Amino acid sequence: MSRVSFGKAVIACALLFSASPLLAMGRARRVPPPGSSSTSPVVSPVPVVEAPSALESVGVVWVPSTEEEVLSGAEFIRANPSFRATVVLPERLFSSEPEKMWPAFQIISSAVVQGQLEPVLDISGNLPLALIQDTELARVSSGPAAALPLRYAWPDDVIGQIADAQLAFKKRWRRPAHTFRMPAGVFTGTETPMLEKMGIRGVLLTEGPGRPGYFKGLPLGVVRTTVFPDRPQMQALWLSSWISGKGSPVADAAFAGGSTAGGPEVSFLSPVKFTALSALPAFQGALAAKTTFHWTLISEMLSSAEVFPIWPDAEEPPPDFSPWIGEPEENNAWELLGMTRRAVENYKNSGVANVKALDMAMREIHNAERGEYFYYFGNDYDSSRDPDLEREFLATLAQVYRLMGQSIPPALLQSFAAATPRVTEQEAGDTTFVRQGSVLRWTDPAKDDRGPGDYFYPTAAEFPPGAWDILSFEMIEQEKTVSFVFEFSAMANPKNAPYGFSGPLVDVYIDINHLPGAGNESLLSGRPGLVETQNAWEYALSLDGWGVGVYQYGSGASNRRLAHLPVRKVAVSTVRVDVPKALLRGSPDRWRCAVVVMGHEPGEVSPTARDVPDRPMRVLSEPGPREFGGAWAGTAYAASDREAPPFIDLIVPPQQTQSQVLSIYKQGREVVLPFLSPE
Repeated sequence: MSRVSFGKAVIACALLFSASPLLAMGRARRVPPPGSSSTSPVVSPVPVVEAPSALESVGVVWVPSTEEEVLSGAEFIRANPSFRATVVLPERLFSSEPEKMWPAFQIISSAVVQGQLEPVLDISGNLPLALIQDTELARVSSGPAAALPLRYAWPDDVIGQIADAQLAFKKRWRRPAHTFRMPAGVFTGTETPMLEKMGIRGVLLTEGPGRPGYFKGLPLGVVRTTVFPDRPQMQALWLSSWISGKGSPVADAAFAGGSTAGGPEVSFLSPVKFTALSALPAFQGALAAKTTFHWTLISEMLSSAEVFPIWPDAEEPPPDFSPWIGEPEENNAWELLGMTRRAVENYKNSGVANVKALDMAMREIHNAERGEYFYYFGNDYDSSRDPDLEREFLATLAQVYRLMGQSIPPALLQSFAAATPRVTEQEAGDTTFVRQGSVLRWTDPAKDDRGPGDYFYPTAAEFPPGAWDILSFEMIEQEKTVSFVFEFSAMANPKNAPYGFSGPLVDVYIDINHLPGAGNESLLSGRPGLVETQNAWEYALSLDGWGVGVYQYGSGASNRRLAHLPVRKVAVSTVRVDVPKALLRGSPDRWRCAVVVMGHEPGEVSPTARDVPDRPMRVLSEPGPREFGGAWAGTAYAASDREAPPFIDLIVPPQQTQSQVLSIYKQGREVVLPFLSPE
């Protein structure tokens, strides 16, 4: 069995070429585990070029790394309906500027449906993925770590994360993935059976040393790529050498062990890596001058009856793992993670584990296994977010014990309390703004619904992950109304609210004139915090599953409610409210606004009788069934009998971070909400 592991993703486009009837490949690395809006084009069927024995199968793996490569590649696909390719599309390329990328996504989706494109399951990002499932691999990596923590080896965690990625893949593409991309190019040997159960038929290696090729001899097929040169003057010479490589001595290594004894004579060409589809015309023209070929997909190649060489062993070490392990701070984090993971396993085997609590605890473990934490711990790489990442990491582990109903170990509590509460230096946020006609749209990073970074969800299982995670906010001006649209990661309705959701409570504050002090500088009643004097608001919306209150500013609790409006669910996790223009003044083009998400306070609700908005759910030091947790004790805020701010998620302007805005309460200061501007 073989296991594929991960490293830092090197994004590229890969072109794979095979000869008929057999594509022979060279050596590649195997490391044994230690201790063992445009209208989408109608895509016509792909013609197969009639040719004698010279017919070649060419497989392209397109892995764009920039939005521009996606856009130009989509146009290439639309203009060349006979072209077919296997494609790896990182999610970030579509989430950063969704409006801009929507036409390309339509083209690509149509091509997937028509069979012109075959998407690949890809989990890219920072190593670990539990550091290739066993920290002992760091001893033999190309940058070995001198000192290692206690061994951390949980292969099932990696499988679980891959399974989660497969579910997300099915949701996006409406089909399962058949090929899985291995970013680091390391095969270590245990996940193959689970990948098979998920329907994976082949793995793709687009980086790392090792000879390229198609390989069999394992339950999964394996594909590794090579590089097509960028310089035009090198391409013709390279192609000549590439094609003339048929019958090279690589065959002896590829068929080591006699597994193909008695088989047909081998002819082969190496797979080729491209950085963009813009390089394809040069390759295609040069190739057409030398041989006849047709396009094919990787899954088709690996499912063919052709006898590919056996996946060879090799002595190359795995990539450099030292940025994530080896320094005291990194090793301490691994040991705390290992302690918590063992506690989860003991809870699982205790005979009294609650299934839902166990599932939520494992989600937190997967979150704590993120490579981002370990990458910035220690001195290898520094960022102004290091203190926030440390607090978030420790808080995540503490939440695991809370979910299991167990006491938090002193090692977590002491480290957590010892962290100096301070506001990090300002760094660029991930909020993006898009204007498309009358639509003004802001997108917010996913999975940031933890307030300053160390809040926890209530312990009640009725709130799904993402219930307070706002993903986007839109304002749409029409002739008689202004529509406000809110998209969340997930929505639930545990309290059976009439409009289909009962978790989030969302406030929107609107400054129509930008005149200092011309509106209200306090928030709606029950909300601690302020706005800057230049953002003093004239109107506010307060939205929950019982409707939307529209308020006009006044002094404190005397804000006047102008109307109570219905809410519409326009998608599974998206709601919309249409506010008559007669209730507001000015145009969204000139407004500034603040958007904040809180929890809806449980209790009796009679929205039509309310003159003030509902109160938000509290944040306590320990989460409860109907309370958030993670509030800092011992701060000036707590000393003055004030509770932690109830803001779970914000949409912040560029150059600001949510942690920076909200963590200020730990200094005993009021939170000041930032305002968004369409300018």
